[in-house]
Amino acid sequence: MQNLPDDPALAILAGRGLCENLLEPLQATFGRLAVRSAYRSPEVNAFGCINRLSCASNEKNLARHTWDRRDKKGMGALTTIVIPWLVDMMATGTPWQAMAWWIHDNLPYSELQFFPKLGAFNIGWHEVPRKTIYSYVEPRGYLSRPGFANHEGNHSHLYEGFPRLVRTEPMFPTALRKVQASLAFDTRIEGNALRPDAASEYEASRVAGDTYDDADLLNV
Repeated sequence: MQNLPDDPALAILAGRGLCENLLEPLQATFGRLAVRSAYRSPEVNAFGCINRLSCASNEKNLARHTWDRRDKKGMGALTTIVIPWLVDMMATGTPWQAMAWWIHDNLPYSELQFFPKLGAFNIGWHEVPRKTIYSYVEPRGYLSRPGFANHEGNHSHLYEGFPRLVRTEPMFPTALRKVQASLAFDTRIEGNALRPDAASEYEASRVAGDTYDDADLLNV
């Protein structure tokens, strides 16, 4: 069994989206991150799902844990992390929601799912972001999603004492542009490029309530 991507260029591009937009700014702001789960090949993910190892189905992990496969809306990548700074803060009474709102206000995330242990959470980047925050901590459910009254505006009063965002720059912008150009050429040949109307389709599916089955997501 190998945990290697079938499409390395797409995995690199999606992974860079995750790292440069989310993980690098988080680490620059809060200190070292502990990565618990990141890329999974379809083979590895299917094994985990079939054997009930807290892995969602391959279909539900497209553009999530499986970085080299697009979902219907485009490319994306997701990882499960622990932030030691947050673990220490939670030990003194800071709720996990404070981190959720800080990320919501400061970073271009697509989805967050928080778990009961160690303040661990999934954080995902996507080219068509969903902007949802879900909790497996009781009471389970959505903290926020598009359409919720609390979704818009500034939430800084909910994370007082948190540091200001430390902005980071892409490490290899020239190389990234070359990967993007190569990937765009390949997908045009294969007919798999993201359609221009993908954003409007995403909005229509959101209004219709088309979501993932969050009960199948990784439970730390």
